[in-house]
Amino acid sequence: LALLSIFTVEKVLADCYGRRTSGFIILCSFFLCAFGIYIGRFLRWNSWDIITNPADIANAIIDRLLNPLDHFKTWSITLLFGSFLYVVYYSIKNFFNYKTNQF
Repeated sequence: LALLSIFTVEKVLADCYGRRTSGFIILCSFFLCAFGIYIGRFLRWNSWDIITNPADIANAIIDRLLNPLDHFKTWSITLLFGSFLYVVYYSIKNFFNYKTNQF
């Protein structure tokens, strides 16, 4: 369902902004999702912590953005998982586009 939703969003974005811009937005969203997965899986933040501990989450994110060399694990996992999401999405998209010419 996630991939189907992204296909739909990409199509709407392509209609509004063009294929190149929509592709860039989708690519960025994969890496933002990967960063979010890192925050949840490795830093152990949950969705309700945005309400209960917003300052602590902001500090953790800002620290990683301002000091990227101190957080190699953060960026390597984000890069690897974002790349994985990108490859899976575009592989499936191109497979179905080739088979059905639908997406």
